[in-house]
Amino acid sequence: MKQTRHPCLVLRPLPRFFRRFRLAGCFFGDLMVKVPICSFCAKTGTLCPNCDARLKRGEISDWDIQSSKVLVRLEKKYSNLAKTRLKQTIQTDEMVVLIVDRKMKEAFDQYPEINNTLQKELGRPVNTVLLENSMRDTFTSLFAPMEVLGVDQIFVPDGTKELKIRLKGDVSSLPLPLETMKTIAEKVAESLIRIDFV
Repeated sequence: MKQTRHPCLVLRPLPRFFRRFRLAGCFFGDLMVKVPICSFCAKTGTLCPNCDARLKRGEISDWDIQSSKVLVRLEKKYSNLAKTRLKQTIQTDEMVVLIVDRKMKEAFDQYPEINNTLQKELGRPVNTVLLENSMRDTFTSLFAPMEVLGVDQIFVPDGTKELKIRLKGDVSSLPLPLETMKTIAEKVAESLIRIDFV
């Protein structure tokens, strides 16, 4: 049976257009939706050695893989998904949270069918959080409708660093349980999180 070769394993010189394939960015040229796995894996449903190694190292998750496959397929129907970016998929007990750029957020808002399809195929509610240039703006999207008063880096006695998020209001105003919100924030920031209510 003829084997399918991953594009990154081709050793002979490639035409200029195909040289735009980037493993690090996990997309083919600038024409496709950018997802945590490469376009070859997202299209075929089979992980290449590189993406499989990243999965084993914990750099990506099964949820990243599943959401990537759905989004790459949906791009054929919803052209607004082209040149958008899914940075990360975070799974909680309540839902799946997609960390996305502004263009993907706009595509989700314009076509609710994208979110509906993801919810059906992932088997749980899906929420999108906007990845901004600053951590404070990203947390503003995550904790909405609560107001983020500040995000500060603090040093704890054992020498580790944490981010302290100050929110206006009380815990009952959070969109999800406190521990769930803290878990999401820690995965987004790749840091320990402390949440204070003012």
